[in-house]
Amino acid sequence: MHTGAFSVEKGSQSTKKTFNQRKENAMKGKFAVYGLIIAVLVLGGLHSALAGTWTPATDLPIALAGHSVQCADDPTSFYVVGGIRNYTRSSNRVYRYDIAAASWEQLDNLPTTVRAMGLTCYEGKIYAAGGYVKEAAGNNDKSGIFNGFYIYDIASDNWSKGANLPDKVWGAALGAWEGKLYLVGGTRISEPYTPESRVDVYNIISGKWTAGGGAEMPVAASFPASTQVGAYLYVVGGASGNLDQNVNQTQRYDMSQDTWEIGPEFTSARMLGGLAATDSHLYMLGGDLNGGDAFNPTNLVDVLDLSAWPEGAWVAGTPLPANNLGTATACSEILNDGEIWDVGGLDITPMWELTDTVYFLPVEEGCP
Repeated sequence: MHTGAFSVEKGSQSTKKTFNQRKENAMKGKFAVYGLIIAVLVLGGLHSALAGTWTPATDLPIALAGHSVQCADDPTSFYVVGGIRNYTRSSNRVYRYDIAAASWEQLDNLPTTVRAMGLTCYEGKIYAAGGYVKEAAGNNDKSGIFNGFYIYDIASDNWSKGANLPDKVWGAALGAWEGKLYLVGGTRISEPYTPESRVDVYNIISGKWTAGGGAEMPVAASFPASTQVGAYLYVVGGASGNLDQNVNQTQRYDMSQDTWEIGPEFTSARMLGGLAATDSHLYMLGGDLNGGDAFNPTNLVDVLDLSAWPEGAWVAGTPLPANNLGTATACSEILNDGEIWDVGGLDITPMWELTDTVYFLPVEEGCP
């Protein structure tokens, strides 16, 4: 041992250099191993968020392309309100899904049949704004864009009528923050669904609407996918007014500051998609791809990491089991460490077909 140490100490400069190179190479190798371990850990976490299996749950009581809403004070369930019941009729059905019990409960019906309304929950009440009323075809057809506004009291299981909207609108997003509702975008006409950028504001205490009371959207959109995370209302995609080209923007409205930001462009411009949020990601489910006059449903799922906002990029997630547009979505932490939901919807290829199927995807993330 002594001799070896002596020989190194007594060696030439080239010997010292060789020793230092070996030491440096060993350290590089060690760092490479550490880097590989970190990469595996990171990619492993990413894999759990992006690659999973959609698992079937209890079917809806009826086939329906409805609208979902969750309430912050009841994380064990979600609601499906109104929507499309068949080609000639909208729905007035309201259902609550108990996630742990895997069971549906029918609640008090909406006062009218309506689809494409703005929907949100705030302090024990569900608010439904605007939409399109379509009761029947033929001589008794009662159809049209709607300016009605309804309020559902969860505790009493009862709907009441609120103040009408400033204008008829459908395909708008709705958020709630600190005693006010924010009705965002939408359209006041049928095809080509020319969008509005206006934001109308409802004061819950006074019961009054203010037309254009909020900052306008940077990019007008109707039938976008939307979801709320805290004070932020995320609005993704939508109709542009040109049937060949949907909106490809990700927009975020800060309801506490009345300001907008634009985030990453959406990978494939879509309208009528479903948007679910965890505490760290947005999940865009299905929707209508670009493509002229007819709808083009897709089973694509795209995921956006919110930690890099407004930077970052949408990436591909686990596709839906089938093409779907108009799906209802939700997030829960009941069955796994976090799951998102794909509820009902419709596919029009090769023919108009509503579905009653319900699926969840484990994502190992908490809900907002």
